[in-house]
Amino acid sequence: MQNDLMEKYIVDNIDSAIENGYIKVYYQPIIRVATGKITGWEALARWEDPQKGFLNPGLFVDVLEKNNLIHKLDSYIIDLVFSDYRHVIERKGQLEICSINLSRLDFVLMDLFGFIDEKRKEYDLPKEILRFEITESVMFEDSEFVKQQIDRFHEYGYTIWMDDFGSGYSSLNVLRNFDFDLIKLDMKFLNNLETDSHGKIMLYHIINMIKEMGMLTLAEGVETRDQFNLLRRLGCDSVQGFLFGKPLPTEMIRSNILQKGLEFETDEERDFYSGNDAATVRINGLAAFDNFLDLVPMGVFWKDAKRRFLGANKMFLEYYNLDSVDDIVGKTDEDMGWHINPEPFRSDELRVINDKEEIINAPGKCIVNGMVRDIKATKKPFYYGGKVSGLMGYFIDVTDENLERDRLSKLSNTDELTGVFNRRGYSELIDDYERQYREDGTDFALFMMDINNFKEINDSFGHEFGNKVLLAVCRNLRRVAAKNSVVIRYGGDEFIILHQYSNSYDLIILMQRITAALSSIAEVEDKQIQISIAIGYDVYSAHKDKIKLIEAADAKMYENKRRAKGK
Repeated sequence: MQNDLMEKYIVDNIDSAIENGYIKVYYQPIIRVATGKITGWEALARWEDPQKGFLNPGLFVDVLEKNNLIHKLDSYIIDLVFSDYRHVIERKGQLEICSINLSRLDFVLMDLFGFIDEKRKEYDLPKEILRFEITESVMFEDSEFVKQQIDRFHEYGYTIWMDDFGSGYSSLNVLRNFDFDLIKLDMKFLNNLETDSHGKIMLYHIINMIKEMGMLTLAEGVETRDQFNLLRRLGCDSVQGFLFGKPLPTEMIRSNILQKGLEFETDEERDFYSGNDAATVRINGLAAFDNFLDLVPMGVFWKDAKRRFLGANKMFLEYYNLDSVDDIVGKTDEDMGWHINPEPFRSDELRVINDKEEIINAPGKCIVNGMVRDIKATKKPFYYGGKVSGLMGYFIDVTDENLERDRLSKLSNTDELTGVFNRRGYSELIDDYERQYREDGTDFALFMMDINNFKEINDSFGHEFGNKVLLAVCRNLRRVAAKNSVVIRYGGDEFIILHQYSNSYDLIILMQRITAALSSIAEVEDKQIQISIAIGYDVYSAHKDKIKLIEAADAKMYENKRRAKGK
């Protein structure tokens, strides 16, 4: 009843709320991860009602969508944002990008593109500062119609973001079928992220998949410094959340910026990070640009047509522990001896200079202060008088990012309880064994094991004790496994050992050792216990197919189990 009354109030009062200015725009900062600086804002509608107080945005947006009135709110918000930005321009203030949310019904209830383009011209705003967010669910109402609308925005130079990626719809199909400039990750991905290893693995792969498709990423709902640091290691481009400020009206933004110690991104920085060539053409000794380069948190350098250094920024010099730019001017990478293998760097730079190619985020390794570091380098041709006269480039150190990636990769392949390979790790490992067999004929066996009485152990003592039994089993398996054997927890109480062998006698001995090792477990955590296992094995050369191999070993294990029950 209460909800019905509130819904009626919202429907009956939306027009008067707009007319009387009860609906306002609040702005939340968007932070570029690489710099920690404000790169833009998200504009959000807030309804401050004189009778009902502060209305929940989720409530009134849903009600307006349900009653086909959402276009009134969104068109009003667009007008307010454009007006705010016009005032910023007139005051010659700092001009960051601004994202505005659009409802799925805006496309149906009004000529959305026509309204936006006309309003933009009315307020004389540059397209470059505007971003429009479309929630993921929009794409499933009338996908072809929405795709046409997105294409229309792009055709006229507007930037479109997808909001709420991963909020419960078919996100991967959306990425495949629609063209977006940035994907905004739903805050559900950040729930318990610091302790959720599966969530970290999933987020890492999602971010990298999106970047491989040529789109940027933004994670919302960032509330802690640990979340921010993790997202930086995972390669996320930008973030927003309470860590940097909640949505606030314009008059409170400045105090939040001061309180949080935030800075604004400069136009040069935005050009630089967006890959805008406007940044590269300012390189010719301008003091303002030199100062900017010294603030950029990446190593920037430029070279002549013979790949000899002409200059570098402050971070470049600090990274390589150089006293001044004179230490590198006139020298090549090979002269400096930074790279274990300089050929990929040389080849990339020759393609930039001779073929006018752009090299983006090429991976490489360099030697820094006695350590090998991982970097990604971007290099572009530098033009003078219409001809390529050299190149400009920058690099970022991704050693920590790669370590995080390797750690997450290990987590995804490793059983959390026992620390040995899990089923996914097995799937990758068995491919290596197959490949080795095809290359040089090295045969291997697959041992499949199952604890016969594990259900009774769990029922009698509980799952926590059952986990301790699994740990004991795994420890014994690792102890008896030969040096050319790998232990895998395949799932539940099933284990696999992959073993390369030279003669069949090895397999008989290993099977006897496994049986004896597990049967010897008589006590766990001061509780008397007896472990009974079923075991079966087969060799790859008998099948030359990994699926048939595991099926054969599994069948023999269950035959062993059946015989044991028959005794």
